[in-house]
Amino acid sequence: MRHTALLKYLTIDAEARKQQLEINNARTEITVEMSNDKTQVGKLGVKIIMDNHFTDEQKAIIENGAKYKCHVGNSLDKCIDRSYEFVYNTKK
Repeated sequence: MRHTALLKYLTIDAEARKQQLEINNARTEITVEMSNDKTQVGKLGVKIIMDNHFTDEQKAIIENGAKYKCHVGNSLDKCIDRSYEFVYNTKK
């Protein structure tokens, strides 16, 4: 799953750069749960953690990129339940 996380980050970064936003020190955590019959992926959780502080409008751009514009995510079976969590302003 490491590649999926990297590609999702690249998609978010590309969308942010279109709006002159910069993303620093982003990281992702991916969780996968199998379906009840254990034959395929049933749930995919994506947690994206960024040091940056963004306005609500900027967050919407970033989150839209992650949820709807990632070509890898869009190629997954539509039956897979997906959840996204975005964590901002984690720099201490």
